Amino acid sequence: MSGVNFTRESAKRIASAVRAVEASPVDLGSFRRRSRTVEAEASSGVDYSDFTFGFSINGKVVTVKAGGVYHGKRTLWYNAPDTPITITADYQYIWVEYTIGGGYAKINGPSTILPLTDATYYRCWLHQFRYQNSVASLYRIGHLGNIELPGVFA
Repeated sequence: MSGVNFTRESAKRIASAVRAVEASPVDLGSFRRRSRTVEAEASSGVDYSDFTFGFSINGKVVTVKAGGVYHGKRTLWYNAPDTPITITADYQYIWVEYTIGGGYAKINGPSTILPLTDATYYRCWLHQFRYQNSVASLYRIGHLGNIELPGVFA
């Protein structure tokens, strides 16, 4: 027979732990996915506005913090300044858009369509937001921090 062999003492500890769990009432409501609201962020201790391309939320206005795009062959940083964006619908994206070969980066959005890179623009989605009762809340983080592109995009 193959498998894991337990010592008598480890088997006793496991059995004791199982009995303790079985004896404790469990509120399954506490296992629900936590809402990613400003309050949840505050209680997590993470202030996303501390990051480049981070954000802060005030009602339906999301202010994305400044960040840079470094393009390898060009050896320059292209900075996108702090940008306030008003969220107007559920599941909207905010992204960084860099003009390939043009040396210009800006924070763009909102849109419910995932921003994709094409021959003219490199696009990196930063965050996606929910919009309920005229208030924006974080849904997903796509990217935090500065962006570095390899020279092949030159």
